[in-house]
Amino acid sequence: MDIRQLEAFVYTVKYQRFSLAAQKLYLSQATVSSHLNTLEKELNTQLLTRTTKRLSVTPEGQTTYTYAAE
Repeated sequence: MDIRQLEAFVYTVKYQRFSLAAQKLYLSQATVSSHLNTLEKELNTQLLTRTTKRLSVTPEGQTTYTYAAE
């Protein structure tokens, strides 16, 4: 687990959009997405539910967000 992955996750949850999280972090959207995918693989759980129109946090994601936001 890398601090950049957690930071990307926190910003994505906070802004509810990959593109806005990427903009705030001065990263590309692809990089933010890659950080989140890697974090989910390392934790072996889905943190976000992604659809074409919505992004929602799973219960596991909420626990991780609480930890990471601190």
